[in-house]
Amino acid sequence: MAMGIDAMATYYGLPGLFALLYAAGFILALVYWRRCPSACRLVALACTIHFVVTCTRVLFIMFWFQVANDREIFNYVIFGLGFINLIANAMLLLAAFAGRNEPTRPYPPLTPRSRYEDDDDWERRPTKPQPPAGSDDVGIKV
Repeated sequence: MAMGIDAMATYYGLPGLFALLYAAGFILALVYWRRCPSACRLVALACTIHFVVTCTRVLFIMFWFQVANDREIFNYVIFGLGFINLIANAMLLLAAFAGRNEPTRPYPPLTPRSRYEDDDDWERRPTKPQPPAGSDDVGIKV
């Protein structure tokens, strides 16, 4: 049976683009791992699951009916792959909110300063000049 170009694009082209998208997501998660490891860990795992499910789905559809013509098991496998895909999507949603306990910058952090002394992401507010200690003189002389 000959397959037209539109069917080939549907069966191989679109899953191939999704596989490239998930591979790019995995690479970006590795690149930004030091900035936010908890979110990147979830993104890397979710992209890996998506990539494996996409490749498995394409290979399963290609070879299942050549090996066995059991439509009931085919439906169960496709449903199971869709459920695994749902779990990976939930992990991506969790990654969007992972590691968001710190206050937003430019406000100073609420934790002790010793941890953030070398942090240059925010600037301290300048302090107001204080009058000299120990005298009633305000420092202005005529």
